[in-house]
Amino acid sequence: MAAKTLNTVLCPVCNGKIEGVTVEEDMVLNAKRVPIMVLAKCENGHAVVLFVDKTFTIRDVETAVGGEADEDGPVDKALDWMDKF
Repeated sequence: MAAKTLNTVLCPVCNGKIEGVTVEEDMVLNAKRVPIMVLAKCENGHAVVLFVDKTFTIRDVETAVGGEADEDGPVDKALDWMDKF
């Protein structure tokens, strides 16, 4: 199985780099729903969720934990987005 390295993006918490993240091509190309969620960490250790489309483009970056209690988390945002289809 071939793997693709995603482009470098910035952490929404500290603007640190998120780089060197690889995903299996099959995981993205055979996904039933997109974007897929990929867990990663920035160079400063913050956990983030990358939303990756079928062209291996990162469409959004969200913190994996934290935020206000009344805000939707990254998983809720993805599920809401997918429900629109």
